[in-house]
Amino acid sequence: MYAQVQEQSNVIINQLVKRIMKSGKVSRQEYSLLTSSLLVNAYINAELRTEIDCIFDFTQTGRLQLIDR
Repeated sequence: MYAQVQEQSNVIINQLVKRIMKSGKVSRQEYSLLTSSLLVNAYINAELRTEIDCIFDFTQTGRLQLIDR
């Protein structure tokens, strides 16, 4: 059951990552969620970790817009 919850979590995070990359915008809440996901979820696969890292890098370099919602 725990593995099932982790898999669902990964799917949701993956969808969030795709939406952020497509829109070019990330909210502070989404940014915090991604940070927490990396810290808490040991089952995030390498590909998803890389995509999340790209979001962090793009936000820091200004290629993604950090917005308040």
